[in-house]
Amino acid sequence: MLTPDQVQSLRDRVDINFDPTTPENFGPEDAITLELHVKHVPHLTVSIYEINTQNYYRTHREQIGTTWISMD
Repeated sequence: MLTPDQVQSLRDRVDINFDPTTPENFGPEDAITLELHVKHVPHLTVSIYEINTQNYYRTHREQIGTTWISMD
């Protein structure tokens, strides 16, 4: 059983989750479609960036991962 505060917290919580069937990798010519499950998200802004992969590799000496990329 949840307390009333826990129930309210669960109701108010904002969730943005990728659908488990969404692929993690795409080919260069693939059309990209991302499916999300959202809760309490009235407006979502998506920013798309093109990454120069050669320069990234030269600078960091590693492949681009799926975590946040810092361009410091």
